[in-house]
Order: sequence, then C-alpha cells, then structure tokens
Amino acid sequence: FYYPFDHMVYLGWTVPKLVPVDAQWCFSYSCRFWVVYLIADLIVCRLKILELRRKKTVLQICGISEIKREIEKQTIECKLRYIRIQRLRSFCALLPAIKWSFDNEKEALSEEEVFVNGLMLIEAYMALYQATVFSELFED
Repeated sequence: FYYPFDHMVYLGWTVPKLVPVDAQWCFSYSCRFWVVYLIADLIVCRLKILELRRKKTVLQICGISEIKREIEKQTIECKLRYIRIQRLRSFCALLPAIKWSFDNEKEALSEEEVFVNGLMLIEAYMALYQATVFSELFED
C-alpha cells in the first residue's frame, strides 16, 4: 500500500491540476504504511538472526569436514552482518517515517528536520555500503 499512495503524492505535488488529490493526506498514509513495513522488516530480521544462530549451533555438532564447516561459518557470519546492517537501516528510517506520518503540512527546515534528514542520509549510506560490500552474497 506504500507505493500507490507515494505515486499519488508525486502526482498531487507535481501536477495538482491534472490529479486533484490531497497530496499531504496521501503522504501521511504512505508513511504510515511504510512504518508497518519497517516494523515487519525488523521482525523478519530478528527471526533470520535466530535462524542463522541455530544453524551456527547445529554446524558445531554435525559431522562435516573442518574446511566445509569453516566455509559455512563464514557464510553465516556474513549473512548475520548483512542482516544487522539491514536492521540498523530500518531503525534509521523508522523515526522519520513515524514523524512524517503525523505531519499535517510541509515544514521549513527546522532543527528537528535536520536530524530526521540526517537519519535518512545515514540510512542511504548504509544501503550503499550494504549493496557494494555484500553483493557477492546474493550472486547465484
């Protein structure tokens, strides 16, 4: 539900005469659905971390060769780092999403907005880092 509202916001702000919608209302609801998505992402990250920790524990017990065990351990550690970064990204985006969900109008750049935009900048840098460093993790 995030994207349809986001597209309506874009059209409402760029061509308001062509698409007469309350863009601010659509923006608020778009951000509310984004909050739901971010919370779900945090829950999924937690479940994935638990699953990988279990795999790591089982790996210690199972009777495979030491080399295979080390390779699997390194793969699991790499996936755990990726998920931890994903969780940090979601946390960075959550505060701005909550704030923008309840904004009634566009504001000038206040100190609060600078902080919120700073969080989004950090999230963007983490996304870039995540995409470049962990790209080989998903190449199959």
